[in-house]
Amino acid sequence: MRRARGFTLAEVLVALTLTGIIGAVAVPFFVKQMRSVVVTAGNLDSQQSASFALNTLDHDLRIAGVGTSTNQPQLIEASRYEVGFNSNLVTSDSTDTTSLLTAGYYDPSVAAAQTTSLDSTQAISMPLTPLLTGSTNYPKLDYYQSSGLKSVAQTIIYYFATDTSSGAIPTTYALWRKVNTGTPTLLARGLDTSSKFQYLLPATYLSAADSLEVDSIVPVGWRSFPWYFSYAAGNTLTSADTLLSAISQISVQLKAVYQDEFGHRHYRSVSEAVPLLNSGLSHIAGCGAAPGAPATFAATARPAGDSVHLHWSRSPDEGGGQNDVQDYVVYRRAEPSTTWSAVITVPTGASDTSAVDTGLPGSGQKYDYALAAEDCTPSMSSITSTTVTGVTPLP
Repeated sequence: MRRARGFTLAEVLVALTLTGIIGAVAVPFFVKQMRSVVVTAGNLDSQQSASFALNTLDHDLRIAGVGTSTNQPQLIEASRYEVGFNSNLVTSDSTDTTSLLTAGYYDPSVAAAQTTSLDSTQAISMPLTPLLTGSTNYPKLDYYQSSGLKSVAQTIIYYFATDTSSGAIPTTYALWRKVNTGTPTLLARGLDTSSKFQYLLPATYLSAADSLEVDSIVPVGWRSFPWYFSYAAGNTLTSADTLLSAISQISVQLKAVYQDEFGHRHYRSVSEAVPLLNSGLSHIAGCGAAPGAPATFAATARPAGDSVHLHWSRSPDEGGGQNDVQDYVVYRRAEPSTTWSAVITVPTGASDTSAVDTGLPGSGQKYDYALAAEDCTPSMSSITSTTVTGVTPLP
């Protein structure tokens, strides 16, 4: 019988070598593909989380202002990282016809305190108050329906806060939702710090020095932004009160973060411009027509060389006529720039209609100045302008 013939040592070595080469090529490829699958899944999870939060916020914002009573505002706060508004989000009373007609949905399990407006004894501070300035407690008065019952519009606040929970990606935000005095609900985690709210105002609420657009995103820092609603019965409406009622759209931008096993961050963004369908339907009385412009406005370089003295006549509507002028706003631009910047605000009632613009840069620089009277809406008068030259800085 013939003996069975096996593999020679050379053949075995060649086979092992080829297997090793194929493995060396294939294994990294499969590892890379597996990591790609994990990253893709992580990106999808983070994007879906952000999308869910955006859908919830979109629903609530679209019914902002629904069910509000006399003097109850639609928006109570507008800032980069926080927005607050009133709306009849939910009712739990099947016998309350008024609430059922305007509520976003019906849920009999919701506590009664979460289905009506806050009153002044339940005043809350905005969640981000420690990061901001000013008194932000809300509300400062009670709101009632014509029947004498409490308003059915609740207070809803959305806000970004640093995510400090276990397992959180460092230096990322979480988005929270709070209704009345209830416990905040977590909507999304792992959001980049560039996530934010932005607000759109009609151009009629901006002077020509601020915007030439039909509608414009509110510039950061404009008019003491952020704004808080502070109106109480018998008081004068503030600029923030009326600006809040004029916001027509809120842009929501969420940037989700996924951090892989190597610490690399991957980003997915979702955004939406949400119209405020009840904007402009405020029940709060405002000012009259736009005030008249000051007749004269002068600017003089002071001897020190680093400042300009400004002086103007009062608006014809201050102390007479509509009597609705709240302040005077001074704008400045350094030629040849065409962009104005608001540099000084002088309230009415001051003994002298003048101001000093200090700390001006540039030797021999030529500056244009513009002045407008502003009421509580705030509507602006037409601009009165002047020019000053020869301004030099102190040595």
